[in-house]
Amino acid sequence: MRGYTSLFSHILGSHPEIKGYTEMHQSYRSNLGLIKLRYKLKLTTKSIETPRYLYDKLLHSDYKVSKQILKKHNVYPIIMVREPEKTMKSIRNMGENLTKVVSWYKDDEKVADYYIQRLHILEKIARRAKGNVPFIEGRQLIDRTDETLAFITDYLRLQSPLQKEYQTFDLTGSIGMGDPSKHIKQGQIVKKRSNYDEILIDPEHLNRAKLQYHKTVTFLQSICTTI
Repeated sequence: MRGYTSLFSHILGSHPEIKGYTEMHQSYRSNLGLIKLRYKLKLTTKSIETPRYLYDKLLHSDYKVSKQILKKHNVYPIIMVREPEKTMKSIRNMGENLTKVVSWYKDDEKVADYYIQRLHILEKIARRAKGNVPFIEGRQLIDRTDETLAFITDYLRLQSPLQKEYQTFDLTGSIGMGDPSKHIKQGQIVKKRSNYDEILIDPEHLNRAKLQYHKTVTFLQSICTTI
């Protein structure tokens, strides 16, 4: 969460071979999860067309992905992580400035716990996929856009390249369905974004997150494919 995943999702979902751009809030323990994904995407995209790929974004540890699903030849996981300080500040900003958000977004300890737990889960997914998965550091999408999009285009073997510009959809900017900020509605990558300098994170919890981040990134770089 807050790792440029909504931006990346919109770029993917705007490609003609991919359907989906947001969170479906479900697990993938068996093939039933994939069947549900097809049905839900028909509803959210209001389209009965079935392109080459169906897309979902998982941000919370309640939603499980089994080894069985990750080993399927037609399942293509992508792991994306943003460094902890800006991620945690962005979550705090949601908690303090937006209505109808989850209360723990304002709690540094719980935000750090969430972040660290997600890193552990992403390590597990990489192990289950036996490293056959690309790993992107969130800032690469902003700073190395062309390389990042070419990297994923090649991984997915798309017939045309992913583009910097993207469509906006019915749920774009909706709370609980991805990035609720104004940036996601721009239809293109916004290079200059707020660093939330006015938000201070408790050093104890930030350091916990930083320590796990460096461990996880080192592991993912050793086992996954990278730019």
